[in-house]
Amino acid sequence: MKSSPTRRGVSQWSIQRTGGPQYRIVGATERVLVVEDSLSRVQQFKKQVPNARLAATSAAAIEAIRHEQYDLICLDRDLCNQTYGEDVARALVAGRFAGRVICHSENDFGARLIEKILMDGNVRCERVPFSLLGLVREV
Repeated sequence: MKSSPTRRGVSQWSIQRTGGPQYRIVGATERVLVVEDSLSRVQQFKKQVPNARLAATSAAAIEAIRHEQYDLICLDRDLCNQTYGEDVARALVAGRFAGRVICHSENDFGARLIEKILMDGNVRCERVPFSLLGLVREV
């Protein structure tokens, strides 16, 4: 008996990749926190938003949001030291974060978990894979 072909490796992210980059406007005065552990991605964010604050672990991100208010948080799911963006998402919900969150993880399953946590906690969130995300600073 023949098995039917599977769609292995096809996800929402790979389907979205057929389109072009999705640009997000960052206001000239917006305070931005980038939660990312990949040096190449951090460099990309720094080119787009030079004054963004950076955090490479969930603990560092949670500490940052306890001490400062942000308008936009760019949140990765898989972080160094085996920490996860879900911890940050829960802290944002607990702190009643009023800004917006862009989950830029290439991990589709993990990004959906973060989105669910945030949406259930009434925090604005959108999922955009890093490969499609472009931030443009408003002048």
